[in-house]
Amino acid sequence: MSWRRIRKKPKGVPDPVEYSKKKAELEELEIQAEQGIIDLYHFDESGFFLEPYVPYARQEKGETIEVESSRGQRLSVLGFLSLQRDW
Repeated sequence: MSWRRIRKKPKGVPDPVEYSKKKAELEELEIQAEQGIIDLYHFDESGFFLEPYVPYARQEKGETIEVESSRGQRLSVLGFLSLQRDW
């Protein structure tokens, strides 16, 4: 046995027909971007909290590891990435 992190997985399974359709659309957009027809940007968002999430830790018997935390507002960030290297 080993002590490992618990991983989260997406809920459910994507519809294979819809997934393949979206994948084909993305591939077409990437081709258009390579040809200079469009500017393609990938977008993602993430959020941060002051309250830590520690899913596991090794501890000595009789010892408790504690992490101080304070509640606060969530900080959301947005990111855009262009695969074109002309910037």
